[in-house]
Amino acid sequence: MARKGSRKVRTGCYTCKIRKVKCDEKHPSCHRCTSTGRKCDGYVVVAATGLTFHRPSHLFQSIDQPGEGRALQFFHERVASFLSGPFDSYFWTHVVMQFSGFEPAVRHSIIAISTLYEDFNSGRGTTCLLRDNRLALGHYNAAIKKLRTVKNEPLVLLVCILFICIEYLQGNRTQVISHTRHGIDILQQIMAAYPWTKEYLAPIFRRLAVVPLFFGEEIHQFPEVPELDEPIPDHFSSFAEAQYFNDGLLNRTVRLIRFGDPYYRRGQLRRGPDELKASQAYLRESLDAWHTRFIGLQNKFHLCEDTDTGCCNLLLRYDVARIWTDLANDPDETKYDAYTPVFDSIVRRATRLAPVRIGDTTVKPSAVFSFEMGRLSMIYFVIMKCRHLPTRLEALALMRNYGIARETLWEVRQMYPVGRRIVEIEHDLVLDMDDQPCGENEEVEVDWEAMPPLKSRVLDFASSPNEKVMIGADGTVVKGMMASFMMRDDDGKVVRRTEFLPWGLGEE
Repeated sequence: MARKGSRKVRTGCYTCKIRKVKCDEKHPSCHRCTSTGRKCDGYVVVAATGLTFHRPSHLFQSIDQPGEGRALQFFHERVASFLSGPFDSYFWTHVVMQFSGFEPAVRHSIIAISTLYEDFNSGRGTTCLLRDNRLALGHYNAAIKKLRTVKNEPLVLLVCILFICIEYLQGNRTQVISHTRHGIDILQQIMAAYPWTKEYLAPIFRRLAVVPLFFGEEIHQFPEVPELDEPIPDHFSSFAEAQYFNDGLLNRTVRLIRFGDPYYRRGQLRRGPDELKASQAYLRESLDAWHTRFIGLQNKFHLCEDTDTGCCNLLLRYDVARIWTDLANDPDETKYDAYTPVFDSIVRRATRLAPVRIGDTTVKPSAVFSFEMGRLSMIYFVIMKCRHLPTRLEALALMRNYGIARETLWEVRQMYPVGRRIVEIEHDLVLDMDDQPCGENEEVEVDWEAMPPLKSRVLDFASSPNEKVMIGADGTVVKGMMASFMMRDDDGKVVRRTEFLPWGLGEE
């Protein structure tokens, strides 16, 4: 006997939609959620008379317009799985796609993302501006217009993440920081009331909150993600739980560094407040506790960093956070020299993540954008702080050959020339096209084990996101950026050395 068909129901509360179960649509909270101890996160539209679902006459209005269906398919097949970088792509491949079926603001946003990503993927440039893409611009504006009518705060948070992705693709630091700040402000107010928000959206904001701290946002003015200081549990029951606490530890590490900037990294060797040292000690203990629990999780579930990119990336983050925490309150750059074996281990781990693949197909790194921060910033950390020349040149080669075009706001065409120039400055040498020491018409003698003197070491750098055009001595046009390298003079005062750097990786 043929199975009787049934009409697909698109109504229901957010919680049931996320769980992909049929909702009984009881009001104000559905019985399916409350009977199992879950909190019902409400329905799509809040009306004056109560919680009701508003269903437009056409779920996908204008779906037949040229390019829209293709953009949705491209997002589903190519974009969604790459945005998550080395981690689980469920949010992009399932949560976002599911909401796009009944929330116009989500649908318009992913069409804009997909269209901009396709420009990026085609190699038309690492910065894809809305003004150059009418389809993306139209849908971004439509998403903004639709969002103004949304009364559900968790949905606003989800769309906020999509807007940040759009601004990432444009390299728009100002808007990324603005959207992130706004999202964290909302999250602080509502996270406790919405379980699915805590499960699916809060972890993303824990990672997003790190980005503005790397790109110049004042630490005292930027909001802190809720529950950042949760103690490490006795054990991890899942990889997601381990990642959640790893994200929090990295966030706290960056905040510790930024709080200490006025005293150490960019200060005048002044003594910092006692609370910074207390925070450093507590964070060091938390990192060690995390590592012990994660090793236990690895053994329990047979997670191998040689084959599991997520596992390898978490250990990369741990290594970097541990070094940074140890030296957070120490202005002496030579202290990094004792960590050369760890730096070497970081390079080995980062190498395991190369090359980038879709299934069995190797993808050109210059055509890849990741919404998540992966290995690019970790490799850069080695180039900047490891003064063992062979190890840092290996890291530089890894960035050149396998560094994807952009992770969040980290852009390889900026990071590579900055890292290369730091090596030249600190070791007082010139690198050839293969990043090897070179001279004029003669072999260069290099002391591969010598560490740079303290006065030659770069403490930090700052670069402008704006493109700078220079005319070379032969009349050729050279595009690049202005970068400032912070160093200490003979009196210990921080000084800036500003130079023009051409874009890296052969880009003109």
